[in-house]
Amino acid sequence: RGGNLNLRGDSQLVMVRTLIEGGVGKWGAGLGMLGGEARISDSTFRGLSTGPMDGGAGAYIISGATLTCDRCHFHNNLAAWGAAMVVEGGSTATVRDSIIAHNGGSPAGKEPRPVVECLFGGGFVVWQGATLTILNSEIEENVARYGGGIQVTLASTLVVRESKLTRNRCNWDGCAIGLGDLGFLVEMTKGAEALAQVATNPKVQLLDVQIEHECNMGGFFPFDHAATNAPPRDWGQGPWRGIIPVFS
Repeated sequence: RGGNLNLRGDSQLVMVRTLIEGGVGKWGAGLGMLGGEARISDSTFRGLSTGPMDGGAGAYIISGATLTCDRCHFHNNLAAWGAAMVVEGGSTATVRDSIIAHNGGSPAGKEPRPVVECLFGGGFVVWQGATLTILNSEIEENVARYGGGIQVTLASTLVVRESKLTRNRCNWDGCAIGLGDLGFLVEMTKGAEALAQVATNPKVQLLDVQIEHECNMGGFFPFDHAATNAPPRDWGQGPWRGIIPVFS
């Protein structure tokens, strides 16, 4: 883990006004944290990618790590899940005054096909007892099969306050925020159905959040149009857009 930066144990990192661009890693091409604490401000994670079945291109934090991002940008990162960031395994992340945009790659069936197709969590994945807090930030135009903006599952907690989720897209469920018991993973993970039966549901709090949702299943339905030479079909569910202010 950690293609550019790798923290382990009780390591500490302070990073200011830094650009991390173009790295490739198995998990965490930009930043990988197995424990430790990082405080990052005024920095950009851009153009990072993982392998075709790996996650967290921008940052991957696990093993009780703590990450704080202030005024950061996560742009154009590609991963099979959590293209901007994965928060996992009891870790805690706070993202404040930041922009998370254009992560996750194109949906299946839309050309050009990405090298890595994002299966879930185009922006963030929060799972396995982790906590993510997003404050005064914008999450926009991220793409995945499930949970275009954020996917939260497996006993984890998501808090979003005074933020916007704009035009995030998905093939199936949760274009802005996907809440799941991991059943959505059955297509790629053996035994996911059994795991879903014992998983604790996630907790989500939204306060003063604006969600702009755009749905066009006709243009994003996951068939291989390149193989069939058939145009995308209109399934009668788009395009449409709604502005949803959420108060909790």
